[in-house]
Amino acid sequence: MLVNFNMLFTSLTFLAVFLPIVLTASWILLHSREPRRPRIALSNAILLLSSLLFYFWGEGRGILLLCACIAANFLFALTIDGARRQGDRKILVVAAIVIDLAALAVFKYADFATRGVNTVFGTKFHELGIALPLGISFFTFQAMSYVIDVYRRDVRATRSLVDFGCYISMFPQLVAGPIVRYSDIERSLRKRHTGLLQVSSGMRRFLAGLARKVLIANVAGDFADRAWAFTEKGMGIHPAYAWLALSAYTLQIYHDFAGYSDMAIGIGRMLGFNFPENFNLPYTSKSVREFWRRWHISLSTWFRDYLYIPLGGSRCSTARACINNLAVFALCGLWHGASVMFLAWGVWHGLLIVAERLAPDSPLSRTRAGGLLGYARTMAAVALGWVLFRSQTPDEAWLFIRSLAGSASIAPETRLLAVDAHPLLFASLAVGALLASGLPWHLREWASRRVGSGRRAAFALAEWCAVSASAAIALLSIAGGSYNPFIYFRF
Repeated sequence: MLVNFNMLFTSLTFLAVFLPIVLTASWILLHSREPRRPRIALSNAILLLSSLLFYFWGEGRGILLLCACIAANFLFALTIDGARRQGDRKILVVAAIVIDLAALAVFKYADFATRGVNTVFGTKFHELGIALPLGISFFTFQAMSYVIDVYRRDVRATRSLVDFGCYISMFPQLVAGPIVRYSDIERSLRKRHTGLLQVSSGMRRFLAGLARKVLIANVAGDFADRAWAFTEKGMGIHPAYAWLALSAYTLQIYHDFAGYSDMAIGIGRMLGFNFPENFNLPYTSKSVREFWRRWHISLSTWFRDYLYIPLGGSRCSTARACINNLAVFALCGLWHGASVMFLAWGVWHGLLIVAERLAPDSPLSRTRAGGLLGYARTMAAVALGWVLFRSQTPDEAWLFIRSLAGSASIAPETRLLAVDAHPLLFASLAVGALLASGLPWHLREWASRRVGSGRRAAFALAEWCAVSASAAIALLSIAGGSYNPFIYFRF
């Protein structure tokens, strides 16, 4: 996999050169209220070329796989849409899915499977050592959703290779989502404009995501990485540092991925597209089932619509529904990476969902105390899952859990973590926890209902100033040259 992706959303190359050029071209072509089709077609062509350049800049030859994915699924969808016999349509959609999954299997899971076979059977098969292309899990799932929707006649296959190429490779969501359905942007590919309100709203969303990533996720992630580095070497750490590291990672992965989604949605809005929301305050959930309705929404709905429901969903027997849940979450874990720990994380969440399904309803759950208990139980389960997700091996995860419990042997070197637990870390964690609670959004809604239109404008201006100031500080940090890739770039 790529070590240094220089076109990160948080890189100066992207912020100062690439993005302004693309947005300027879009504004020139689409600023009128009813831009004509030739202007939209030209805008789509520029967007496609820009997206391919964006991907080539970081992935090099890996762009051939992306182009092959675009061409193959475009042709399959056209053929499926034109086929009259249901049997032919079914054969074609199965063939398309098999080819997409085969590419994913070779590039992402071949070496994992080889290691597993060698471990179980004592063989010595050589690993292929193929680099993992950026965003392969995202654009492969997006392509599969398209051909399946065409097969189901939920959408018609587009006759424009440029439009379809834009849909698959659009740079805001190409390498880390959200996973966009073709129906989400089909109309925008044919008819859209970029007005001042859209650009302003998109820019505010982008800057807010930039600030979340740099000022919260990066600061929290720095401490989490330093703490986990000791457990990777087999050293236990003090319980206080272990809990602080777990809190930091819990906030890091949320604000890192949600920040990226904010930036992607913001760029999409400035270009005239409305991407689906990917997060809805997941850390306020009172059950694991609710958590998955709020976390990485585009992925969870993808698995629900294209795997869980076709398997029978919850309409079958309780035992079968439980098996379906376990299967879906195991595959969800493997989607994140070819690792035993990702599989364990997925199975852990599957077991939690099954446990909630089998547990009888309690009158306490409908009370305020029951809600608080459900919240505490859910956060504890999710946080423990993040230990599995972050750890490289079962031994490392177990050592970290023992460190949390205070039963691990503490290495003297871990005292250095005291230096890393500085006031800036605690300030970032406090702001990150406040944002994760949703309190600022609740206060904004409360204020908008109780003040006049004049004060609403003042509130909006104050919000813009706060976002701009945070983004300015983030840009100063970026100018320092630190390299902080998004967590989900490796999936």
